[in-house]
Amino acid sequence: MDTMTPEDVTAMFLSAESAPKIWEQIDPCIYSFYEIVGVYRPKLKALIREKFGDSTMSAIDFDMSVTPIEHPNGDSVRVEMSGKYLAYKSW
Repeated sequence: MDTMTPEDVTAMFLSAESAPKIWEQIDPCIYSFYEIVGVYRPKLKALIREKFGDSTMSAIDFDMSVTPIEHPNGDSVRVEMSGKYLAYKSW
């Protein structure tokens, strides 16, 4: 399998059409990200609405960082995502 860049992973998450491709790859890391988003997406949406009101996190000005975290029970990975806040507006 080719090495995927962070930009490739971001693009896959942002494209609903890519969902079947992610599952077909059976890459454990990609699978885990897809599973996390699938399981926690309603909770993340609720938290964004609770903190910002009727709004969304956009992929405009999207930023992501990946940081190793040392831990005595096994190292971890911290993934931080930042997207532009967009309030819903009625026209």
